[in-house]
Amino acid sequence: MHYRLDSFTDRAGDNGLLPHLLVIAELCRRKPRSYFLPGTDVTFEDGTQEEADIFGVWDGKVLSGEVKTSASEFNEAQLRRDVALSRRLGADVHLLASITPVDEAVRNTARELCDAAGLELEVLDQAGLRPAAHKPVPATAADGLGRLRTATADLAALIEKGKPVSHGQVAWILKTASGGAAPVPGHIAALSWALTEHGDDATDLLLRLLGVLDAAVHEHGATGRKA
Repeated sequence: MHYRLDSFTDRAGDNGLLPHLLVIAELCRRKPRSYFLPGTDVTFEDGTQEEADIFGVWDGKVLSGEVKTSASEFNEAQLRRDVALSRRLGADVHLLASITPVDEAVRNTARELCDAAGLELEVLDQAGLRPAAHKPVPATAADGLGRLRTATADLAALIEKGKPVSHGQVAWILKTASGGAAPVPGHIAALSWALTEHGDDATDLLLRLLGVLDAAVHEHGATGRKA
């Protein structure tokens, strides 16, 4: 499989739009009652022109700020320019954002400048915009037994109702037993066939299986407590 950016997305990436969109998405996630314009060109009454990377309303407050691909670009001159622009735009909150980590020295300088300008400071960096993925904790034997026990009990309850068990219900039972993984169609078909052909004997078999599983779950739980 080959993948290639279309010309519009490629140009947007070249012009640094993606970090802006990440920032806007995170701001709106935190405070949904918000609206922003990325890359706003501003012309003041005296004819001077500036650009605000992010400008808009953040839950009732005017927010303006700068977004950088790398936090190393936030030197003191850049920070002074950014804070001065936010103040001139009448912002309540000045935003400093980067998709890489912003170190404490930059944060402190920005905070001092914002305090002097009467602005609140909001900092977004890698921790909020590109958080590390959390790897799932591997299931233990006790986890697996517990899931199988739950699935068996659910299946027994369905059969005891005396109604045919649908393919969707079978899929749900198998998904429960596997801890959330999507079942293979062949497994669904096989279990559905077994329930259809041997439905009369299935209830007694499942109840006996529940007893075995209860004992196994109890044994593994006791073993874990002793360890």
